[in-house]
This record gives sequence, structure tokens and C-alpha cells, in this order.
Amino acid sequence: MKCRKKKICMIIGAVAVLAAIGGSFFPRSRAEPEKNSPVLITEYVSVPAYTGRIFSPVKPESVDDDYMDSLMSRMLETYNEVRGTDYESWTDDQVAYTTQGRYTSETEWRDYLKEKYRDVEREQAKEDTAQLILSEIVSETELTGYDEGDYAAAREAVAGHLVYGNGFTSKEGLLEGLELSEKEYDAMVNEYAKESLKYDYVISAIAEAEGLEATEDEMVQAEEEHMAGVLEMGYTEADAYYQEELEHWKEEEEGYRFSLMSKNVRDFLYENNHM
Repeated sequence: MKCRKKKICMIIGAVAVLAAIGGSFFPRSRAEPEKNSPVLITEYVSVPAYTGRIFSPVKPESVDDDYMDSLMSRMLETYNEVRGTDYESWTDDQVAYTTQGRYTSETEWRDYLKEKYRDVEREQAKEDTAQLILSEIVSETELTGYDEGDYAAAREAVAGHLVYGNGFTSKEGLLEGLELSEKEYDAMVNEYAKESLKYDYVISAIAEAEGLEATEDEMVQAEEEHMAGVLEMGYTEADAYYQEELEHWKEEEEGYRFSLMSKNVRDFLYENNHM
């Protein structure tokens, strides 16, 4: 199976995400189990027990007035950018336009969004918890081999992410800016590439064992939800950004398919472990 740049970015980005929600990259479960023998062995990984374990859940962020003030401000910035305006606060006309007439005042719209984002934050906390579970399982997994093509693609994607993800425009700029030697850089790329492959292989192994691969119906639904999210940002189907997002979805379909499979695996892990 060939790795996608989208997957590599997701794996490297997990480091920052997990740090932000508290804890190390590979947090330990609350009740430390005895060392497990592999329960799932594939060509490239030996995966330990991944169900029936105990973890501490992530608490959802509180959706209070400060949260809503920030949200409404960010949405107004997006509106101004899209429409080429410079409003300092939401007007009834803006709200009606953005919500296609569903809401006619900021207060009404804000109340709706407050309830919606409480659900969003609860779902995010669930997703963060599931990611923690997956990260621990991956940390305990042994990488026993890898496809050379996968490894080459992973190294290329990781190298690009290290450069551009850190705000540089070239490898040389990265080495100078972070004061890295060629040897240190190569070791870093190698480490991240193998870690991303292990994530890839563990997710694929669990998905195959549990029947969690993305179906075509799930892909269609995911595309519809993604594009609906673009509309909720204030764009219309006639806007260039909407068309760009639609084209990007088509171009990166396999990456999105893996992301959906990964979500299926994380949901499975959340439901089949104890909090």
C-alpha cells in the first residue's frame, strides 16, 4: 500500500495535537496492563491487544461566552474576507445572508451555534481520546518490516513537511535555522517516516481485521459533509474557493479514504475500550 502525503502530515501533526490536549505523545493507560503478546500479526507489524483496556478520557472544552465571542469574531473575519467587506459586528442582513434565511439576528444564530459547538467539543474530546488510545497501541506495536516503496514515499512526504511545516522554503534553510547537521536531519526524517509507516500499517491491520475499511456510501457522505461545511463558512457553490475544495477532494480521494478508515478505527477503539 502506498503512503499519501496527507497521512504523513496527520501523523506528524498528532504530536502537536496530543501535546495541546495534555500529556505526552504516547500516554500510558490508567491501569497498566501486563505486557501483551501480539494479537494481530501482519507482514509488517505485530500489534498488541487493542480492546478491553482502560484509559482516561479527554474532557471537552467549555463553550462559554468567551468561546462564543471568539467564534463569532473568526466567522465575521471569514465573511469580510469572502465578501470584501469590513464589518466590525454582525448585522441582521449579514446573518440572514450567511444562514440563507434560517436565522435573522446574531442572538438567534449565536444561541444555535452555542448548542451546536457544545456537541462539536464533546465529539472533539471523544476524537482526542480515541487518538490517545491509538497512539498508545502504535507505541507498543513492533514494526517488523516495511515496503520499500512505502518507505521512500514516506521519507519524501516527511522531508517536505519538515521544511514547509516549520516555515522554511528549502532543506538548506531548515538545516541552518534549526542548526541541524545532515546526519541529524537524516535521522529525524528516518524516525518520522518509520513512525508514519507504523501508524499506517496498524490502522490498516485493525481495519482489515475488524471490517472497518471505508465504503463507497461513506465516501459519498463524507464528501457531502465536507462541502456542506464549506457552505457553512459563508461560501456559495459559485465561489472559487468552493470549486477549489471540490476539485481538491477529487484529487485527494485516496487520502480522504484513508482518513475515513482511520476515523472508523479510532471510533472502534473508543467504543471497545474502557474510560
